[in-house]
Amino acid sequence: CNFGGCITPENFHEKTKGKTVFLEFFYQGCPYSELIASDWADIMNEYKNDESLLVGKVDCSDINSIMLCGMVPISGYPTFAYGDPNNLKKYEGERSKAGLAQFARELGPLCGPMNRKWCDEIQLKKLDQFMKMGSSKLEKFIMKKEKKLRKEKEKFEELKEKLKGKYERAREEKEKAIKGKSEDQEGKLDEEVKFDEMNKE
Repeated sequence: CNFGGCITPENFHEKTKGKTVFLEFFYQGCPYSELIASDWADIMNEYKNDESLLVGKVDCSDINSIMLCGMVPISGYPTFAYGDPNNLKKYEGERSKAGLAQFARELGPLCGPMNRKWCDEIQLKKLDQFMKMGSSKLEKFIMKKEKKLRKEKEKFEELKEKLKGKYERAREEKEKAIKGKSEDQEGKLDEEVKFDEMNKE
């Protein structure tokens, strides 16, 4: 992962919990991704200890990150996204270092009990409903959501393993095809050499 600090399926929830995010989805070897890598690393470093904003990146050339890279529509690399880590919005702004840094500075904390000013009307309504719940009822609600989250995580792991299997099979088939083509070319070359030798005789 160029310059380190990649967000992966293993650390995604830990690193993004309770934070607004600004993420770069990049592909190793892509010249456009490499062109901006150093600038993005500087911006990431500026916010590495920020309590409310995570500036990070996701390596979409890593097969393990295929689900994370599906969180936002990607038509080219690098692609940037921001906001709630569970509901990302595609960034369509300026891609210069100054433009990206300015946008990062304008991102506010996530909506929450201590950050009501960052909530819209729908979020405030839901927040008030949660605040009115008794501790027992709220605990049951959280447990239900955590159970659902665990199931989704299990599904994700199953899908990841299936995709890994498909990737390995495709890679093996590609290698076999290349090897077969190479052997065919060698066979044709041998035949041409024999034909030339016969003509010389």
